[in-house]
Amino acid sequence: MGAYSTASFLRDTVRISPADARRRVADANALFSSTTLTGQPIEAQLPVTAKALAAGAISRDHVQVVRTTIDTLPAEHHADVEQLLVEEAEHFDPVKLSKLATRTRAHLQPEQVVLDEQAARKRMEFSMIEDIDGTIIVRGRLSPECAEVLKAALSPLAKPAGKDDDRSATRRWADALVELAHRIL
Repeated sequence: MGAYSTASFLRDTVRISPADARRRVADANALFSSTTLTGQPIEAQLPVTAKALAAGAISRDHVQVVRTTIDTLPAEHHADVEQLLVEEAEHFDPVKLSKLATRTRAHLQPEQVVLDEQAARKRMEFSMIEDIDGTIIVRGRLSPECAEVLKAALSPLAKPAGKDDDRSATRRWADALVELAHRIL
């Protein structure tokens, strides 16, 4: 078909984004065994995850959490961590599983998690751009640690005010940010 890579082939035939195509290829490479061009077998990196996905017990998002976590750990921890994360994936959504994976990494590689957090802090940014009508467009990136602090501060203020509160979740978060600013001032 003239594609220069499997991801390119997927992108063109299934009409998905380049990032989604790369993710699907990475997932497939981790979940399924294959052979090299010379016929040497390559074992699946995540056999437990593959079985859980095939059974419908976990989602593609769970697979990504397991795969990206395993990729950051030394090989001696792969089997145990995969088993743990797949078991937990059957009970938690991918966001909560990601938090558990981060805690697991912190337990196994505390020095690497500190370095990752420092790198994430260096990538932090926050901007406020004034629109023509005077409204502000807020954009930013926070490290996982800082994001948890912000969510902890805003979550109580972003809860619905009652049954008659018809504000959207995004509106409640915006109102919570302003309320927090008022309290600080």
